[in-house]
Amino acid sequence: MSSKTLFAILAVLVVLAGIAYFSSLPERTPEAPVPPQPEEFSWKFEDAGYNETAYADTTKVTLTYGSGSHDVGTYLGSCAEIGSVGTQTLQEGEISAVQCWFAGSGDEIGVFFYNGTLVVRHGELQEPQGDGTPDFRGNFEEILEL
Repeated sequence: MSSKTLFAILAVLVVLAGIAYFSSLPERTPEAPVPPQPEEFSWKFEDAGYNETAYADTTKVTLTYGSGSHDVGTYLGSCAEIGSVGTQTLQEGEISAVQCWFAGSGDEIGVFFYNGTLVVRHGELQEPQGDGTPDFRGNFEEILEL
């Protein structure tokens, strides 16, 4: 056998060994994005004065995340972070949130994590009514992408 033939056979064996080795390695799957922890968010509530039309005090809500501070609106009534009062729980995908209440209705401002993206969303709140209408928490709309 000539040296060229031996070299060709050796090259084929090396290629086949490489194929066998790399096909036996486990497939790499992309790592799923990890949502931030609730303690990474900080909420600030400031008195924004009295609303003469609604006969209510108002509260300015600011969200701090990382090095950024975001004004997320001014709402009627007083505000508190979910979990700090009552038994309200976070919604699916919601990491941190506040609720502002006045006269049986209010607003929820929450940080949601969907498909690796952080967004701040605003929703409506309503206490149960005397006519049997149940409480309501919904109609969330995006107001800011972080």
